[in-house]
Formats: sequence, C-alpha cells, structure tokens
Amino acid sequence: MLAVLIGLLGVGQGGFLTAMTTVMTQASATARGTVVALMSCTTYIGVTLGAAVMGPVFEGPGFGVIGVASAGCALAAATLFLAGHRVRSAVGASS
Repeated sequence: MLAVLIGLLGVGQGGFLTAMTTVMTQASATARGTVVALMSCTTYIGVTLGAAVMGPVFEGPGFGVIGVASAGCALAAATLFLAGHRVRSAVGASS
C-alpha cells in the first residue's frame, strides 16, 4: 500500500513539474531559456533549503509541524500568485 501511495505521489509531482515548466516556457517566448534556468535554479534552492530547515524540525517537534509550515507556505504562495495576477489584470485593463 505504501509503495502505491509513493508511486502516486511521484506521478503527481512529475506531472505538476512538467505542466509548470510548460506554462512557464509559454509565458515568454523571448526569454524561454532564462525562464527555464530560473525555474530549475529555484527548484534546487527550494529542495536544499527545505531539507536544511525542516530536517531539524522533523527531528524536534515532528512531522505535524512540517505539515503546518508547508500549508502556510502554500497559502502564502497562492496569495502572492493571486495578488500578482490581479495587478497584471488591472494593468492590462488600463492600457
């Protein structure tokens, strides 16, 4: 059962990263190389910092705190994304 869940997680993550890369490269045809490089760089920085910061948290307070922190980060990211989308929409409507 655990192997199936881990497999599904891998498929979901792979699908998400592929879809995100597709969306990002279509957003700017002139800066496609730069976009892919920045996305790759930030992905590896996130993995490195996540392990460095959350490793001690996992050993200390435990996995539940990591879940709450991850949910907070996801909420902050969604808020920033929506705020940026609204600003771009407002700028596009006024021009």
